[in-house]
Amino acid sequence: MMYEEGRGVAKIPSEAAKWFALAATRFRNAAENGDASAYLALAAIYSDGKGVPKDDAEAAKWLQMAAEMGNTEAQLNLGSRYLRGLGVRQNTNEATKWFGMAFDTYRKALPAKPESSITGALRGADSKESILAKETAEALQWFIKAAEKDSWMQNVVAGMYESGLGVPKDSAEAVRWHRMAAEGGNRVSQLLLTMKFDEGEGVPKDFAENSKWYRLAAEQGDALGQLALAARHEEGKGVPKDTVEAAKWYRKAAEQGKAVAQLALGTRYAQGQGVPKNAVEAANWYRLAAKGFRADAERGEKFVQSTLAKMYAEGLGVPKDAAEAAKWAKLAAEH
Repeated sequence: MMYEEGRGVAKIPSEAAKWFALAATRFRNAAENGDASAYLALAAIYSDGKGVPKDDAEAAKWLQMAAEMGNTEAQLNLGSRYLRGLGVRQNTNEATKWFGMAFDTYRKALPAKPESSITGALRGADSKESILAKETAEALQWFIKAAEKDSWMQNVVAGMYESGLGVPKDSAEAVRWHRMAAEGGNRVSQLLLTMKFDEGEGVPKDFAENSKWYRLAAEQGDALGQLALAARHEEGKGVPKDTVEAAKWYRKAAEQGKAVAQLALGTRYAQGQGVPKNAVEAANWYRLAAKGFRADAERGEKFVQSTLAKMYAEGLGVPKDAAEAAKWAKLAAEH
Protein backbone atom coordinates (compact mmCIF):
# COMPACT_ATOMS: atom_id res chain seq x y z
CA MET A 1 0.00 0.00 0.00
CA MET A 2 2.94 2.38 0.66
CA TYR A 3 4.30 1.90 -2.91
CA GLU A 4 0.76 2.09 -4.30
CA GLU A 5 -0.07 5.39 -2.54
CA GLY A 6 3.44 6.86 -2.27
CA ARG A 7 3.43 7.00 1.53
CA GLY A 8 7.07 7.36 2.69
CA VAL A 9 8.40 5.96 -0.61
CA ALA A 10 8.20 6.88 -4.28
CA LYS A 11 4.89 5.90 -5.86
CA ILE A 12 5.78 2.81 -7.93
CA PRO A 13 2.79 0.77 -9.17
CA SER A 14 4.95 -2.17 -10.32
CA GLU A 15 6.60 -2.41 -6.88
CA ALA A 16 3.19 -2.24 -5.20
CA ALA A 17 1.93 -5.05 -7.44
CA LYS A 18 4.94 -7.18 -6.49
CA TRP A 19 4.21 -6.82 -2.76
CA PHE A 20 0.49 -7.46 -3.20
CA ALA A 21 1.34 -10.63 -5.15
CA LEU A 22 3.66 -11.72 -2.34
CA ALA A 23 0.93 -11.01 0.20
CA ALA A 24 -1.53 -13.04 -1.85
CA THR A 25 0.88 -16.00 -1.86
CA ARG A 26 1.34 -15.78 1.91
CA PHE A 27 -2.39 -15.54 2.53
CA ARG A 28 -2.99 -18.55 0.29
CA ASN A 29 -0.40 -20.56 2.27
CA ALA A 30 -2.12 -19.58 5.52
CA ALA A 31 -5.51 -20.40 4.00
CA GLU A 32 -4.35 -23.93 3.24
CA ASN A 33 -3.93 -24.37 7.00
CA GLY A 34 -7.60 -23.52 7.53
CA ASP A 35 -7.22 -19.93 8.76
CA ALA A 36 -10.59 -18.19 8.28
CA SER A 37 -9.03 -14.74 8.40
CA ALA A 38 -6.69 -15.77 5.56
CA TYR A 39 -9.73 -16.84 3.52
CA LEU A 40 -11.23 -13.43 4.18
CA ALA A 41 -8.03 -11.63 3.20
CA LEU A 42 -7.75 -13.60 -0.06
CA ALA A 43 -11.37 -12.75 -0.85
CA ALA A 44 -10.54 -9.04 -0.45
CA ILE A 45 -7.45 -9.34 -2.65
CA TYR A 46 -9.37 -11.10 -5.48
CA SER A 47 -12.27 -8.68 -5.09
CA ASP A 48 -9.94 -5.69 -5.49
CA GLY A 49 -7.53 -7.28 -8.00
CA LYS A 50 -4.43 -6.45 -5.93
CA GLY A 51 -1.47 -8.68 -6.84
CA VAL A 52 -3.79 -11.08 -8.68
CA PRO A 53 -6.26 -10.69 -11.55
CA LYS A 54 -9.59 -9.32 -10.28
CA ASP A 55 -11.90 -12.31 -9.97
CA ASP A 56 -15.28 -12.02 -8.24
CA ALA A 57 -15.94 -15.77 -8.48
CA GLU A 58 -12.64 -16.50 -6.73
CA ALA A 59 -13.42 -13.84 -4.11
CA ALA A 60 -16.80 -15.45 -3.49
CA LYS A 61 -15.16 -18.88 -3.18
CA TRP A 62 -12.85 -17.71 -0.39
CA LEU A 63 -15.67 -15.80 1.30
CA GLN A 64 -17.77 -18.97 1.30
CA MET A 65 -14.96 -20.92 2.98
CA ALA A 66 -14.58 -18.27 5.69
CA ALA A 67 -18.36 -17.99 6.09
CA GLU A 68 -18.70 -21.75 6.58
CA MET A 69 -16.18 -21.48 9.44
CA GLY A 70 -18.49 -19.01 11.18
CA ASN A 71 -16.74 -15.75 10.25
CA THR A 72 -19.53 -13.15 10.49
CA GLU A 73 -17.79 -10.61 8.26
CA ALA A 74 -17.54 -13.23 5.50
CA GLN A 75 -21.18 -14.26 6.02
CA LEU A 76 -22.32 -10.65 5.67
CA ASN A 77 -20.26 -10.04 2.53
CA LEU A 78 -21.32 -13.35 0.99
CA GLY A 79 -24.96 -12.48 1.61
CA SER A 80 -24.54 -9.19 -0.27
CA ARG A 81 -22.90 -11.04 -3.19
CA TYR A 82 -25.80 -13.49 -3.47
CA LEU A 83 -28.19 -10.55 -3.38
CA ARG A 84 -26.36 -8.81 -6.27
CA GLY A 85 -25.20 -11.89 -8.17
CA LEU A 86 -21.57 -10.80 -7.77
CA GLY A 87 -19.27 -13.77 -8.38
CA VAL A 88 -22.16 -16.15 -7.66
CA ARG A 89 -25.53 -16.85 -9.21
CA GLN A 90 -28.06 -14.38 -7.77
CA ASN A 91 -30.10 -16.12 -5.08
CA THR A 92 -32.15 -14.18 -2.53
CA ASN A 93 -32.70 -17.30 -0.39
CA GLU A 94 -28.94 -17.81 -0.07
CA ALA A 95 -28.52 -14.09 0.65
CA THR A 96 -31.07 -14.24 3.44
CA LYS A 97 -29.44 -17.38 4.85
CA TRP A 98 -25.99 -15.80 5.11
CA PHE A 99 -27.30 -12.46 6.38
CA GLY A 100 -29.27 -14.38 8.99
CA MET A 101 -26.24 -16.33 10.17
CA ALA A 102 -24.16 -13.16 10.44
CA PHE A 103 -26.73 -11.07 12.30
CA ASP A 104 -27.76 -13.92 14.58
CA THR A 105 -24.20 -13.84 15.92
CA TYR A 106 -24.14 -10.04 16.11
CA ARG A 107 -27.44 -9.91 18.00
CA LYS A 108 -26.18 -12.34 20.62
CA ALA A 109 -23.65 -9.62 21.44
CA LEU A 110 -20.71 -11.96 21.66
CA PRO A 111 -17.38 -10.30 22.55
CA ALA A 112 -15.45 -9.32 19.43
CA LYS A 113 -12.49 -11.55 18.68
CA PRO A 114 -9.07 -9.86 18.54
CA GLU A 115 -8.03 -9.05 15.00
CA SER A 116 -5.61 -11.67 13.66
CA SER A 117 -2.18 -10.70 12.37
CA ILE A 118 -3.21 -11.85 8.89
CA THR A 119 -6.24 -9.55 8.74
CA GLY A 120 -4.19 -6.82 10.36
CA ALA A 121 -1.55 -7.14 7.66
CA LEU A 122 -4.13 -6.08 5.13
CA ARG A 123 -4.68 -2.81 6.97
CA GLY A 124 -2.12 -0.03 6.46
CA ALA A 125 -0.54 1.43 9.60
CA ASP A 126 -2.23 4.78 8.95
CA SER A 127 -5.29 3.39 7.21
CA LYS A 128 -8.64 4.54 8.60
CA GLU A 129 -10.62 1.94 6.70
CA SER A 130 -9.54 -1.32 5.07
CA ILE A 131 -10.81 -3.03 1.95
CA LEU A 132 -12.71 -5.42 4.21
CA ALA A 133 -14.27 -2.63 6.24
CA LYS A 134 -15.45 -0.92 3.03
CA GLU A 135 -16.95 -4.18 1.76
CA THR A 136 -18.69 -4.74 5.09
CA ALA A 137 -20.16 -1.22 5.03
CA GLU A 138 -21.36 -1.83 1.48
CA ALA A 139 -22.85 -5.17 2.50
CA LEU A 140 -24.72 -3.47 5.33
CA GLN A 141 -26.26 -1.03 2.88
CA TRP A 142 -27.32 -3.89 0.61
CA PHE A 143 -28.83 -5.64 3.62
CA ILE A 144 -30.81 -2.52 4.55
CA LYS A 145 -32.02 -2.17 0.95
CA ALA A 146 -33.11 -5.81 0.84
CA ALA A 147 -34.86 -5.43 4.20
CA GLU A 148 -37.45 -3.11 2.67
CA LYS A 149 -39.32 -6.21 1.43
CA ASP A 150 -38.67 -8.75 4.21
CA SER A 151 -40.12 -8.51 7.74
CA TRP A 152 -37.43 -10.72 9.31
CA MET A 153 -34.68 -8.56 7.83
CA GLN A 154 -36.56 -5.41 8.92
CA ASN A 155 -36.46 -6.71 12.48
CA VAL A 156 -32.68 -7.14 12.17
CA VAL A 157 -32.22 -3.62 10.75
CA ALA A 158 -34.24 -2.29 13.70
CA GLY A 159 -31.79 -4.06 15.99
CA MET A 160 -28.88 -2.48 14.11
CA TYR A 161 -30.28 1.02 14.76
CA GLU A 162 -30.92 0.14 18.41
CA SER A 163 -27.34 -1.02 18.96
CA GLY A 164 -25.52 1.24 16.47
CA LEU A 165 -24.24 -1.76 14.50
CA GLY A 166 -22.92 -0.41 11.19
CA VAL A 167 -25.33 2.55 11.35
CA PRO A 168 -25.73 5.54 13.72
CA LYS A 169 -27.62 4.59 16.88
CA ASP A 170 -31.16 5.95 16.46
CA SER A 171 -34.13 4.90 18.63
CA ALA A 172 -36.71 6.58 16.37
CA GLU A 173 -35.31 4.84 13.28
CA ALA A 174 -35.31 1.53 15.19
CA VAL A 175 -39.01 2.02 15.93
CA ARG A 176 -39.70 2.81 12.25
CA TRP A 177 -38.10 -0.48 11.17
CA HIS A 178 -39.79 -2.43 13.96
CA ARG A 179 -43.13 -0.99 12.81
CA MET A 180 -42.46 -2.10 9.22
CA ALA A 181 -41.56 -5.59 10.44
CA ALA A 182 -44.54 -5.73 12.80
CA GLU A 183 -46.96 -4.71 10.05
CA GLY A 184 -45.48 -7.52 7.96
CA GLY A 185 -46.36 -10.01 10.70
CA ASN A 186 -43.05 -10.26 12.56
CA ARG A 187 -44.04 -11.23 16.10
CA VAL A 188 -40.67 -10.31 17.62
CA SER A 189 -41.06 -6.74 16.38
CA GLN A 190 -44.70 -6.66 17.47
CA LEU A 191 -43.71 -7.54 21.03
CA LEU A 192 -40.75 -5.16 21.02
CA LEU A 193 -43.06 -2.34 19.88
CA THR A 194 -45.37 -3.03 22.82
CA MET A 195 -42.45 -2.40 25.18
CA LYS A 196 -41.40 0.77 23.37
CA PHE A 197 -44.91 2.24 23.55
CA ASP A 198 -45.18 1.13 27.18
CA GLU A 199 -41.87 2.77 28.15
CA GLY A 200 -41.84 5.69 25.69
CA GLU A 201 -38.59 4.58 24.05
CA GLY A 202 -38.22 6.32 20.68
CA VAL A 203 -41.98 7.07 20.71
CA PRO A 204 -44.43 8.79 23.08
CA LYS A 205 -45.96 6.48 25.70
CA ASP A 206 -49.20 5.14 24.28
CA PHE A 207 -51.11 2.27 25.92
CA ALA A 208 -53.57 2.03 23.02
CA GLU A 209 -50.67 1.43 20.58
CA ASN A 210 -49.09 -0.90 23.11
CA SER A 211 -52.29 -3.00 23.23
CA LYS A 212 -52.70 -2.88 19.45
CA TRP A 213 -49.37 -4.65 18.91
CA TYR A 214 -50.06 -7.14 21.70
CA ARG A 215 -53.31 -8.00 19.92
CA LEU A 216 -51.59 -8.57 16.57
CA ALA A 217 -49.04 -10.88 18.20
CA ALA A 218 -51.80 -12.64 20.15
CA GLU A 219 -53.91 -13.18 17.03
CA GLN A 220 -50.93 -14.86 15.40
CA GLY A 221 -50.79 -17.34 18.26
CA ASP A 222 -48.03 -15.80 20.36
CA ALA A 223 -48.56 -16.95 23.96
CA LEU A 224 -46.82 -13.94 25.51
CA GLY A 225 -48.98 -11.62 23.41
CA GLN A 226 -52.10 -13.51 24.48
CA LEU A 227 -51.13 -13.34 28.17
CA ALA A 228 -50.36 -9.62 27.97
CA LEU A 229 -53.56 -8.83 26.09
CA ALA A 230 -55.56 -10.71 28.73
CA ALA A 231 -53.94 -8.59 31.43
CA ARG A 232 -54.68 -5.40 29.45
CA HIS A 233 -58.39 -6.32 29.22
CA GLU A 234 -58.43 -7.17 32.91
CA GLU A 235 -56.97 -3.76 33.80
CA GLY A 236 -58.72 -1.76 31.07
CA LYS A 237 -55.35 -0.35 30.04
CA GLY A 238 -55.31 0.75 26.39
CA VAL A 239 -58.42 -1.40 25.72
CA PRO A 240 -61.91 -1.56 27.25
CA LYS A 241 -62.03 -3.38 30.59
CA ASP A 242 -63.64 -6.75 29.77
CA THR A 243 -63.41 -9.81 32.02
CA VAL A 244 -64.87 -12.11 29.32
CA GLU A 245 -62.25 -10.99 26.81
CA ALA A 246 -59.54 -11.32 29.47
CA ALA A 247 -60.61 -14.90 30.24
CA LYS A 248 -60.66 -15.72 26.52
CA TRP A 249 -57.02 -14.68 26.03
CA TYR A 250 -55.90 -16.27 29.30
CA ARG A 251 -57.35 -19.55 28.02
CA LYS A 252 -55.49 -19.29 24.71
CA ALA A 253 -52.18 -18.71 26.51
CA ALA A 254 -52.99 -21.40 29.10
CA GLU A 255 -53.64 -23.95 26.34
CA GLN A 256 -50.11 -23.25 25.11
CA GLY A 257 -48.71 -24.21 28.50
CA LYS A 258 -48.15 -20.79 30.08
CA ALA A 259 -48.33 -21.50 33.83
CA VAL A 260 -49.10 -17.86 34.70
CA ALA A 261 -52.10 -17.97 32.34
CA GLN A 262 -53.19 -21.34 33.76
CA LEU A 263 -53.12 -19.91 37.28
CA ALA A 264 -55.04 -16.80 36.15
CA LEU A 265 -57.65 -18.91 34.36
CA GLY A 266 -58.03 -21.16 37.40
CA THR A 267 -58.68 -18.06 39.52
CA ARG A 268 -61.29 -16.84 37.00
CA TYR A 269 -63.15 -20.17 37.30
CA ALA A 270 -62.83 -20.14 41.09
CA GLN A 271 -64.29 -16.62 41.31
CA GLY A 272 -66.58 -16.66 38.26
CA GLN A 273 -64.84 -13.73 36.56
CA GLY A 274 -65.51 -13.71 32.80
CA VAL A 275 -66.47 -17.40 32.92
CA PRO A 276 -69.12 -19.34 34.86
CA LYS A 277 -67.96 -20.27 38.35
CA ASN A 278 -66.70 -23.86 38.22
CA ALA A 279 -64.65 -25.45 41.02
CA VAL A 280 -63.69 -28.49 38.91
CA GLU A 281 -62.35 -26.36 36.06
CA ALA A 282 -60.54 -24.16 38.58
CA ALA A 283 -58.86 -27.21 40.14
CA ASN A 284 -57.81 -28.57 36.71
CA TRP A 285 -56.12 -25.31 35.71
CA TYR A 286 -54.53 -24.88 39.14
CA ARG A 287 -53.09 -28.40 38.85
CA LEU A 288 -51.57 -27.68 35.44
CA ALA A 289 -50.19 -24.37 36.69
CA ALA A 290 -48.62 -26.01 39.74
CA LYS A 291 -46.86 -28.56 37.53
CA GLY A 292 -45.46 -25.83 35.28
CA PHE A 293 -44.52 -23.59 38.19
CA ARG A 294 -42.68 -26.38 39.99
CA ALA A 295 -40.40 -26.97 36.98
CA ASP A 296 -39.65 -23.22 36.77
CA ALA A 297 -39.24 -22.89 40.53
CA GLU A 298 -36.64 -25.64 40.58
CA ARG A 299 -34.62 -23.59 38.08
CA GLY A 300 -34.48 -20.80 40.66
CA GLU A 301 -37.07 -18.31 39.35
CA LYS A 302 -38.01 -16.18 42.38
CA PHE A 303 -41.46 -15.03 41.25
CA VAL A 304 -42.45 -18.62 40.47
CA GLN A 305 -41.11 -19.86 43.82
CA SER A 306 -43.20 -17.32 45.74
CA THR A 307 -46.28 -18.18 43.64
CA LEU A 308 -45.77 -21.89 44.29
CA ALA A 309 -45.42 -21.18 48.02
CA LYS A 310 -48.83 -19.48 47.93
CA MET A 311 -50.36 -22.41 46.01
CA TYR A 312 -49.12 -24.92 48.63
CA ALA A 313 -50.29 -22.65 51.44
CA GLU A 314 -53.81 -22.42 49.96
CA GLY A 315 -54.00 -25.87 48.32
CA LEU A 316 -54.41 -24.52 44.78
CA GLY A 317 -53.88 -27.42 42.40
CA VAL A 318 -51.73 -29.24 44.97
CA PRO A 319 -52.43 -30.75 48.42
CA LYS A 320 -52.31 -28.08 51.10
CA ASP A 321 -48.84 -28.39 52.62
CA ALA A 322 -47.42 -25.88 55.09
CA ALA A 323 -43.92 -27.41 54.95
CA GLU A 324 -43.76 -27.17 51.13
CA ALA A 325 -45.15 -23.64 51.28
CA ALA A 326 -42.45 -22.63 53.78
CA LYS A 327 -39.74 -24.29 51.67
CA TRP A 328 -40.62 -22.38 48.51
CA ALA A 329 -41.18 -19.12 50.39
CA LYS A 330 -37.70 -19.45 51.94
CA LEU A 331 -36.10 -20.11 48.52
CA ALA A 332 -37.89 -17.10 47.03
CA ALA A 333 -36.62 -14.89 49.86
CA GLU A 334 -33.00 -15.93 49.41
CA HIS A 335 -30.78 -13.61 47.32
